[in-house]
Amino acid sequence: MDSENRRRRVEILSRVLGVAVVVAAVLIPVLTVLSVVAMSVGQLAQGAQIRPDLVTGVSMGRRVALIVLTAVPAVVFSSGLVALLPALRDLRRGAFFSTVVFRSLRRFAGALIVVSVLRILVIPLAGLVLTAGEAQGSLSISIDFDVMQSLMLAAGVWLMAWVLAEGAALAEENRQFV
Repeated sequence: MDSENRRRRVEILSRVLGVAVVVAAVLIPVLTVLSVVAMSVGQLAQGAQIRPDLVTGVSMGRRVALIVLTAVPAVVFSSGLVALLPALRDLRRGAFFSTVVFRSLRRFAGALIVVSVLRILVIPLAGLVLTAGEAQGSLSISIDFDVMQSLMLAAGVWLMAWVLAEGAALAEENRQFV
């Protein structure tokens, strides 16, 4: 495959991915909030990994606290997605090794790390919010496969961005000697 065909494929994929990123960045926080608004007490308890019988009801204040608590990781993830947009723009232009690409990838990876840590914290905090003032409280902390997978993906993206930045710096240094 010649370089023009490769560049054209990267341009098309970058454009499609850019649209998907914008749509996801808008929809993820909105759908997260709407899902918490629509959940029953039992579903909220299940999401917080506590027994439903520990929660007698959810006041408006608690539901708002749960909405804020679950929206924070969604907003951080959306900001990470938005951080990819400058990289996708440079990739469309054929600037594969620009500093914008590296910085965007690092910002995205950083957002994934923060979201993964927040996901570990949101479940126990949601349990505390739901059982606050109840006769019995509940706290459940878990680190599941999805969180570990997200952390590993974030570390891989961060490392890839770093290696690409180092390679671009070496290539520039070599051009200066020639």
